[in-house]
Amino acid sequence: MTDVVYPLLIVLACVVIAFVVHHLTRPAPSQADLALPTRTVRTGAADHRLALANWHLEYGDGLLDFIDGADRTTSGVGATASPAVVDELLARATDEHPFPEMRAELGAMRAAVAAAADARARADVDAAEGHRQIYLAYREAWLERVWQFPGDAERIAELRGRRIDTPPTHDVAATPPA
Repeated sequence: MTDVVYPLLIVLACVVIAFVVHHLTRPAPSQADLALPTRTVRTGAADHRLALANWHLEYGDGLLDFIDGADRTTSGVGATASPAVVDELLARATDEHPFPEMRAELGAMRAAVAAAADARARADVDAAEGHRQIYLAYREAWLERVWQFPGDAERIAELRGRRIDTPPTHDVAATPPA
């Protein structure tokens, strides 16, 4: 038993000595150590609202033009992509948006429309419908946002009320032979 007790007493004595030395030699806390950090108030919130309002004034109509063209493109009514001028305007609007998250959403919406048109050109109906569903989710979110800054309230209301039909699928098995 002494083979175990003596080493434990030595280890315990060393721990007590280390604890006492640590408490005797540590520096006393200063006022800076005890002070709570101060909370800073963002003063740029008004600047962000102004930047957002200016963005909607400058690019809101272009976004509505893009959505109008994209509705036709993704539904198969006008199987052409949105005009290059409108797409270029939306690309500029995407780059100029004051919030990075919304810039990403605009870019994703543009990419979904382009991917849906490309899939439709390849006759890949499933992929086109998948990209179309992504576009429709972003479309809904952006029409709600544009509604908050109405430049052309009548046109926004028309786009919000527009019924987006599911494009017809071509089932090979259901098609009768000619």
